[in-house]
Amino acid sequence: MAETHTNAGVKNELRHLADRANVERDLWNAFGLLQDKLGPESYRATIRRALKDAERAVVPPVYRPPQPGSPAGVLSPAPTHATIASERSAKIARKST
Repeated sequence: MAETHTNAGVKNELRHLADRANVERDLWNAFGLLQDKLGPESYRATIRRALKDAERAVVPPVYRPPQPGSPAGVLSPAPTHATIASERSAKIARKST
């Protein structure tokens, strides 16, 4: 991000912003800092440029579909807090009707 600018002041400002985003505990806030400063178009282009090599990355075996003849089914990851909260809300809604 900072490397593409020739203006030293802009470079330093972007490096400082990247450092702030890097230590931010909440990822939404970290990405929000970057988006607010860069604007939607530059932000999107910067993210795409940073992730471009991921399109050609080798998929780890654990994420590959089962091979023919292997046990049917795939284990899913543990439920998130959002999933658990959503299930609880649905259960409460069913009880109240």
